[in-house]
Amino acid sequence: MSKKDLENFLSQQTKNTKAKGELDWLSRRNEWLCYIEQFYDNVLKWLSRYIEQGKIQVTRKNITLNEDNIGSYNTEKLILKLANREITLTPIGTVLIGSKGRIDMNSSAGEVKFVLVEKDSKGINTQAPEKSAEWKWKISTTPPLIKFIELNEDSFSDALMEVLNV
Repeated sequence: MSKKDLENFLSQQTKNTKAKGELDWLSRRNEWLCYIEQFYDNVLKWLSRYIEQGKIQVTRKNITLNEDNIGSYNTEKLILKLANREITLTPIGTVLIGSKGRIDMNSSAGEVKFVLVEKDSKGINTQAPEKSAEWKWKISTTPPLIKFIELNEDSFSDALMEVLNV
């Protein structure tokens, strides 16, 4: 590739970026932080009776994420203590291929990934989402054949049992 080819390529990329419009990374980060809270609110609602009974203890811990284009920002991970075990729900990020965000649930016995994907999505989609896409949290199965499972109280309970290895 000659210097002229490189200059043409870079000029074209700059034009394409301007034509598509720059992403508003601050808005994307703030939207992501709202989706994290929405996810935590659902988890706490689903576990509320166990929390009230003292069977599950919940704490939050500040963490810092660092993502391309967004930079460093603060959020929280949720820590569940139950049956002498600790389970963490940790946001991974929003700059991902095939989803708008991911939160991992981990314990010493296992891991489950929750992904924020288009509402009707059944599996990985590498196409750019529509501007008006509705986003929904789902459970992602493990590779190589990744599928998405609807996230609700029952499927979350199943995922919790999976990371407890019960």
